[in-house]
Amino acid sequence: MPSRDPAARYRDILSYIDAAQSDTDGMEFAAFLASPTVQRSVIYCLQCISEAAVKLGYHAEEHAPEADWRNIRGFGNISRHDYGEIDLTLVWSILRDGLPGLKRSCERVLGA
Repeated sequence: MPSRDPAARYRDILSYIDAAQSDTDGMEFAAFLASPTVQRSVIYCLQCISEAAVKLGYHAEEHAPEADWRNIRGFGNISRHDYGEIDLTLVWSILRDGLPGLKRSCERVLGA
């Protein structure tokens, strides 16, 4: 059972999506690759999103089945255990291609 209300977890996810997007607003991939500070920020946001997804448990699949919860949770495992091997191309792809859809899903669940 999640330790917090699911709505709080969805709001956490939205907050970290907004932070990652804000930190990279107007940034091209080359600039992302050249900025370890921004890379760390985005990876941290993705880790927090992953942890919130873990804590949502079954609620996520039931209320937002269109989101790729398995891979969202899996990223956290990769970033925690294989931190030296994080593929920055994958991080950029998640940021640009994955987070917008996840944001829409979470907003829909919250009725935003």
